[in-house]
Amino acid sequence: MAEGFTIEKRENHIYVRIEAEQASAEFSRQFFSAIAAACQEHNCYNVLGESFATRPMSTTEAFEHAEIFREVGITPRHRLAWVSHTKPVAEQARFVELVLKNRGLITGFLFETMEQAHQWLLGKQPA
Repeated sequence: MAEGFTIEKRENHIYVRIEAEQASAEFSRQFFSAIAAACQEHNCYNVLGESFATRPMSTTEAFEHAEIFREVGITPRHRLAWVSHTKPVAEQARFVELVLKNRGLITGFLFETMEQAHQWLLGKQPA
C-alpha cells in the first residue's frame, strides 16, 4: 500500500482519506497541516476522515499529536469525526483522542463507522 492522503471539499465538510502501511508522527504532521490549510481555504471546519493505516505508530509518536495540532493550527474550532478501519490503529487513535481532549485541543470523536461519524458531524447524532 502506498502512503498518501486525499483531501476534498464536499457539500458541508472536508473529507480526508488516509492510506499508509505504518502510521507515523511525521505523516500525521503532513496530513493535519494539509487539513488545516483546506479548512482555511474553504472556510469549512467540519472534517470527516477515515484512515486505512495498517499498523500503529509508536506510543511516543502518538503522544506527539498535541504538539502537531498546535504546530499546524488545528484548534477546537475544527470539528473532527474520524474512523480508523484497522483495530490496532483505532485503539491507538483512541489514545491520541484522549491526549488531545485532555489538553483542550480538539472537538471531535473517533467513530466505528463512517455513517456514525457523518451523522455526528451533521449534528444529527450525539457523540
